[in-house]
Amino acid sequence: MFTILYWLFCFSFAFDFRGEEGGSAVQYVFLGLSLFSGLMMIGTSPSALRGRPTFVMSALWWFYLGTTVIVALQAHIVPSQYARCVLPPLLCGISLLVGQCLVTRRYSAESIVRPLLYAGIVSVVWRFVHAIIISHIPIDKVRY
Repeated sequence: MFTILYWLFCFSFAFDFRGEEGGSAVQYVFLGLSLFSGLMMIGTSPSALRGRPTFVMSALWWFYLGTTVIVALQAHIVPSQYARCVLPPLLCGISLLVGQCLVTRRYSAESIVRPLLYAGIVSVVWRFVHAIIISHIPIDKVRY
């Protein structure tokens, strides 16, 4: 079950694309899949969050995210704008915790990297298909 959640976590990022302003339903579904699978992996490995070598790095990262909330409140940042800006660092923090869970469960480097490799390949192909076929963007503008 943990392995399936990890593959789902990796592939939910593979289908990222630039959508309309404010996001689309598909983007929210993939965001929900990544949050669900990441939090399920973390929830099934509570012992992984204590006393591992990556604990200090994760703790510092979550402390950093906590301080951004304080700064955003003091600067009167609109909550929806803050949520959109903090989403990538939040997902990075969840990825750090997922990595801790994988190390604690003694996953091999190959079994950790394989889903990332396949998700990267799918992401490149998906970006091309989405841009050229679905969005009708000229080939010279796809990257941007």
